[in-house]
Amino acid sequence: MTFLCEGGHFVIFPAVSSNIYGPETGSVMYSLLFLSMGAASDVGWLMTNFLLPAVGNWWYVFVVFDVMTVVSLVLLIFFKVKPAPYYPPQYY
Repeated sequence: MTFLCEGGHFVIFPAVSSNIYGPETGSVMYSLLFLSMGAASDVGWLMTNFLLPAVGNWWYVFVVFDVMTVVSLVLLIFFKVKPAPYYPPQYY
């Protein structure tokens, strides 16, 4: 349900990246995920600017982005999450 809300990915990315990549590299991967949203926005804008004059119709532009979404879904289905190693708390 969180992903259906606007901006929900900003809330869930830190927890997911820490869960998948562990506490040491989770913050680095979160920053890469955060930067990739901006890069994807720029790439989508560039693709739209090149595709729309080439095909002349918005329907074909949406089909291209729909195919990219389906490819992303297929990659997500085959993604296997390894559990992050557990480090017990150290008491001094």
